[in-house]
Amino acid sequence: MKRIFIGTFIDESIFKNNSDANNPDFKSYDSIIDDFKNVCCGKWVERENLHFTYKFLGNTEERLIPNIKLAMSEILCEHNFNVELTGLGVFPKPAKPNVLFAKLIDKDKKLKNLHNEIENTMKKFGFEAEERRFTPHLTLMRIKSSLQPDFQDILNKYKKMHFASLDLLKVYLIESKLYKTGPVYTIL
Repeated sequence: MKRIFIGTFIDESIFKNNSDANNPDFKSYDSIIDDFKNVCCGKWVERENLHFTYKFLGNTEERLIPNIKLAMSEILCEHNFNVELTGLGVFPKPAKPNVLFAKLIDKDKKLKNLHNEIENTMKKFGFEAEERRFTPHLTLMRIKSSLQPDFQDILNKYKKMHFASLDLLKVYLIESKLYKTGPVYTIL
């Protein structure tokens, strides 16, 4: 069994050289970490692991993986998009955040359409469709605790900040191995 998901890696360099006039001091992913370090505790996603997920498949029999890759051959490739990485948000709600994320604004609904195509393909392999609405996002931190209202003030600073425009995204089938030090991802 391999623990796998379908996702896209995002290079941390997208957070560099931000030209948002509302926050000229913003420089990088480290700026976000520095701003939040005194208002919340948790685990930041390692720079090399920044990604967003289309579908988490979980523990999957290894014998299925070649067939999944074959069925997804037209999906596991580069795609042209018009996606904006804009603003930070939290799940499930601002008063009790568990996840800090950067929002992926899918103007043309291409991410949503690709997600639906993935869901339909995976149904053929017995994977159930996700019940929750697809919300494209880039997880930055798993939050254990936060200091309110200070956390909310920092979140508001980034609420509408534009980080990057993404026009070319590559979709991968990815294995996730969990260790005490954090996950290790391998493209299959």
